[in-house]
Amino acid sequence: MERTALVLSGGGLRGGAHIGVLKAFERVGLLQQVQVVAGTSAGAIAGAMLASGASVEAIEQAIIALRTTPCDQLFDFNGDGLRAAACAQDFGLFSGFIGGDAIVELVQKNLVYLQRFSDYATLPPDVQDKVRDLLLVSVNLDTGTKTVFCDPARYTSYDEGIVCGQISLAQAARASSSEPAVVVPFRCPGGESCTCGRPLPGAGSAPQSFVDGAVRESCPLKLAVRLAGCTRVLAVNLGYAGDRVEDVATQGMAEIVSQSITIMGTQQLTADVDYLRTQVNDGDLKLSAYVLNPRLYDMGTFAFDRLPEAIQRGELAAEWFLDELDKQLHIYNSDGSVDADRLFGRQGVFTFNYPDPEREARRQQLMQLDRARVQAARPCHIEQELARLVLLTAGAIVSLSLALFTVGGIVALRLKPNAASAADVFVFWDGGLVLFLLGWIVFLVLLRLWLCRPKAQKT
Repeated sequence: MERTALVLSGGGLRGGAHIGVLKAFERVGLLQQVQVVAGTSAGAIAGAMLASGASVEAIEQAIIALRTTPCDQLFDFNGDGLRAAACAQDFGLFSGFIGGDAIVELVQKNLVYLQRFSDYATLPPDVQDKVRDLLLVSVNLDTGTKTVFCDPARYTSYDEGIVCGQISLAQAARASSSEPAVVVPFRCPGGESCTCGRPLPGAGSAPQSFVDGAVRESCPLKLAVRLAGCTRVLAVNLGYAGDRVEDVATQGMAEIVSQSITIMGTQQLTADVDYLRTQVNDGDLKLSAYVLNPRLYDMGTFAFDRLPEAIQRGELAAEWFLDELDKQLHIYNSDGSVDADRLFGRQGVFTFNYPDPEREARRQQLMQLDRARVQAARPCHIEQELARLVLLTAGAIVSLSLALFTVGGIVALRLKPNAASAADVFVFWDGGLVLFLLGWIVFLVLLRLWLCRPKAQKT
């Protein structure tokens, strides 16, 4: 039996384009042909919802809602990790700025028929055709091994990594989305209930950790073929397509890390496409696969206000892709649906990069039309929030320093017997400097004692 896979790559908030592609595929009946969903990072988040039985409309609403969500709900700052690193006086222990719980919550509340991979085995017959097999890619940080979270009963071994299924879909999406240095690595719950979380020999009792699957496979095209045995594949790749981003080094750590991972992912996908093409040409593999790149590379990692634009551009790219295929293969039926047999009737791996010659003009137009609602909704602008936090911190430090210095100077003048000499300015300066130094020493000691106090044990 022919099996069809939908492959969704990583790409940060560019992953909104996945929703647009799903909308276009659903309209022409292609989404109904999909039995397997494979995803990495952003693709893992959308893929988990889709595979669990969520509608495309519900997924779109969940993603659109992110742009009006306050920062404190979008990003659970890793305060405990920062405190532990400060107390140990070793900031090498700080493993990421974002805790990752918000990712779990986003996915968890949008799952429908599946919560855990083990739920596949207990689905009622009338629900089985409403879900899809789910394969999510992550990387074991301790061993460097590619880890695929999937149904452990149906996918038992993988020659290019390991399979794991004893966690929830939301946890797996969180593991696959743990961008290094930005999101804290996911620590799989230890114990016998979590196979992939068993500690390594000689590593003590600490469970293993997992990071973004894009480190090894940003667009899991080959995975869908080799592990799931799919002979028909539709892949959405949000990596490079001949685009260039200027001055990445000046855009912050998150963009630098994202760009670095994208570079690795592009090289891996190119190698995978070449490998699969060789297998098909040699007659060793039966495969008809299409890779679409909507070309959203001008979007930043935290561009929440541009999520509607990402969705629309993904939809436009998918419509262009289908029209191009219709010119070549005449895939449309008279009712507007796509004939899957004609679409997948030719063997090989074919890539399509959406040309979008009016990309910049369209972006400006969309932003102008949406600006009023964006400003009224006050979406989370992480750069603005960080700048505000830095300014508040700097203001507090300057204010406290001036207060200590001024009070110290005044006290020194009061203690001086003759308060009218020309040397008063030096008395004021010396007194202010002494209290400034002593005050900051006492403040830092008290701050350290408070931050490093033992936590109360929960009863």
